Amino acid sequence: MLGRTGTALVISVAALGTAWSVSAGAPAQPSRARGSLVARTHPPVPVTSVLAGTPQAIAAGVALDLFAFAPIVVTTSASQSADLASAIGQASRAHAPLLLTSAQAGTGG
Repeated sequence: MLGRTGTALVISVAALGTAWSVSAGAPAQPSRARGSLVARTHPPVPVTSVLAGTPQAIAAGVALDLFAFAPIVVTTSASQSADLASAIGQASRAHAPLLLTSAQAGTGG
């Protein structure tokens, strides 16, 4: 017979062989966790809008849609650079959209 040391050696080798054969058959672990977030960017799809109706009705519809998502809007004239710079800062701080008006905005024509 083998004795104590021999029996312990045989049991140890058998346990190591079993552990090795079980782990050798397992698939390799991926280096990155599954389901990790990956940023994907793409250019926006070109969109064409055809607006029908009177200018007042279109403006009212746009205002309604805008205020549904942004209760605060910053407006300024595009022709005044000092006002524009100030408005950009205000809109940024308020996280609000910035609307630019043309020079003819208040003339009704």
